[in-house]
Amino acid sequence: MAVLLSWDTLELEVCPVTAIARKLGKALDYPPKKILGLVDYAGGLAWLVGMSALWSARVLVNPKSFRETLVRASGQAAKHGFAALPLSALIISLISVSVAIPSAEQLRQFGANIFIADILAVGLCQQLVPIMIGIVAAGYSGTQFAAEIGNMKVTEEITAMKAMGMNAVKILVLPRLWGLVLCLPFLTLVGDFLGLSVGALVARLQLDLTFNDYFKRVLEVLRARNDVAQGLYKSISFAIAIALVSCYRGFKVRGGSGAVGDAARLADVDSIILVIGINTVFTIVNTF
Repeated sequence: MAVLLSWDTLELEVCPVTAIARKLGKALDYPPKKILGLVDYAGGLAWLVGMSALWSARVLVNPKSFRETLVRASGQAAKHGFAALPLSALIISLISVSVAIPSAEQLRQFGANIFIADILAVGLCQQLVPIMIGIVAAGYSGTQFAAEIGNMKVTEEITAMKAMGMNAVKILVLPRLWGLVLCLPFLTLVGDFLGLSVGALVARLQLDLTFNDYFKRVLEVLRARNDVAQGLYKSISFAIAIALVSCYRGFKVRGGSGAVGDAARLADVDSIILVIGINTVFTIVNTF
C-alpha cells in the first residue's frame, strides 16, 4: 500500500500493463506500434482511474483533506463547468427546436398532437440533453483540463510538485474530477427544463396545445418513467470519463508547447467517443 500511495504511482511506467507493453515493444524487432500504443494508453488510463478512486476514498475519510479538495472542486466547477451554462443553454434550445418542429408536423397529420410531450420528455431528458451537455463539457472543460496539466508538464511544474512531496492525482485530478461531477448533473437538469420549455412554446404555436395540457402530459410521462434519473446517471458517468481521460492526456504530454495542443485535441476526441459509447451502453442496458 505504501508503494501505491507514493508519488511514483503517477509515473505511468510503474503501471504493470504499460510496463509489459513497453518491454515487449523493445524486445521485438518490428513491434506493432499501434496495438502496443493502445495497450499503453488503456493500461495507463486504467491506472489513473484506480489511483483516482483510491485517493478519493482517502480524502473522503479525512475531514481536512475533504474540505480542501471540495474547495478546489468548487473552483473548478465554477471555472470549467458552470461557465459553460450559456453555451449549453443555446445548444439545448436549438436542438429542442430542431426536434420539436418536425415532430409536431408529423403528429398533426395523425391528430396526435398531445404526444409531442411524450416525444420531447423521453427524447430530451433521456438522450439528447445528457449527450449534448457531455459533448459541450468535452470541448469546453476536457480540453482545458488537458491543456492546463499538459502545460504544467512542459514547464516542469509537476516535477516541482514531486520535489515538494505533493501528489498530482490528489492536487490536480481530484478537484477537476469532483468539480465536473458536481456541475454536469446541474447543467443536465437546467437543460431538461429549458428543452421542455422550448418544446412547450413550439407545441403552443404549431399544435395549439395549451401550456397546461402540455406540461400535465410531460409530468405524467416523467412520473411513469425514470428518464430524468437516467439522464442524471449518464451525466455523472460522462463527467467521470471526461475528467479522467482529459487529465490523462495532459499527463502524457511530451515535448514542447505543440504537444499541449495535440493533447487538448485528443482529449476532446477521446471524450466525445466515450460520451457516445457510454450513452449507447446505457441505452442497451435500459432496453432489458
